[in-house]
Amino acid sequence: MFRREYWALAPVNPASMKTRLIRSVLSDGDGEKSSLSFSCLVMLSLANFFAENWDYAMELFYKARRHLEAVFDQTDFDVACAISPFAWFSRFYSDSLLEGRETVLYYATLGATICQQLNACNDFAYFNLASLMCAAKEAGEEEESVLVAKAKQQPPYRRNWKPFKQAMRPLRPTTATVHGELIQIDRLMYHSVSCLQNRQVSLQERLQIFDKLREQLDAVACLEALIEGARKTEPLPITTTYDMQTCLLSGQRALILSILEAPERLNAAERFVLDLVRVPRSAMLVALRSRPSNDVLLSNAVRKQIPFYSLPHRRRFHLTVNAARAGFDPTLRINSSKC
Repeated sequence: MFRREYWALAPVNPASMKTRLIRSVLSDGDGEKSSLSFSCLVMLSLANFFAENWDYAMELFYKARRHLEAVFDQTDFDVACAISPFAWFSRFYSDSLLEGRETVLYYATLGATICQQLNACNDFAYFNLASLMCAAKEAGEEEESVLVAKAKQQPPYRRNWKPFKQAMRPLRPTTATVHGELIQIDRLMYHSVSCLQNRQVSLQERLQIFDKLREQLDAVACLEALIEGARKTEPLPITTTYDMQTCLLSGQRALILSILEAPERLNAAERFVLDLVRVPRSAMLVALRSRPSNDVLLSNAVRKQIPFYSLPHRRRFHLTVNAARAGFDPTLRINSSKC
């Protein structure tokens, strides 16, 4: 599952997926700690999370953290690559939104520093880490653009990885495009909400923010069309990844329309709920907790009495929503036993 669905977005050393290493890591307690053992545990934790093995995913996450504590001071590209998905995943195990953001920033900065020490900045792993850093500290799009532009002035980094089955395939254009645009739209929305909450913002500035948000609605529609086209044309579409991205885009549309107080906002909220119903619970959890406003949006939709009983898969809606929302305590820490 990890190799087919997520490796392109979280490329760890393919050697970490070898059966012998996996058996060793799982059977030897904490065992010998290395960059490969850390990469292997991150891969296993993510795979189990998306396979809905919540308790085991949490156990592997904390085991991976112990291995990282032993290797974080090694100038090793494999460590930096594995830190990228580990940093993103760490917010799901934080006690609050603020702690989650600070944890992501800490790990992403650690991984980026390793890349800088190795002159490995012109690589997708560093670009991911730069996006995580800027998003965690709510930096503007310009700051990330400067980091990436500076990184691309260096020669492309050549990974010393040996091919392993199909794990060396290039990043799919659709996945890369949607992944990057999702981060950009998220950042713009955070910035917009922050500005709109400032009472000193002038009317003209507010109107400019609204215009930018309307532009993002077109971007969301284009990305949804891109995903739909990929589902139909790719011989082996990465279904779970596309499901997760579809939910994130649906939530972005609903939130933008809610901010704009547009007449279509209720329909958008209903569509968001429908999208959540149709995807695996793991994708639903990511969509709900990637931005807290999605849970607020869902709560508002329930209070406004969207006719859920007329929706398809009525029973699954109640089971999945209740399980997903009960799976986190009010401070957003995962409580896997409730999922």
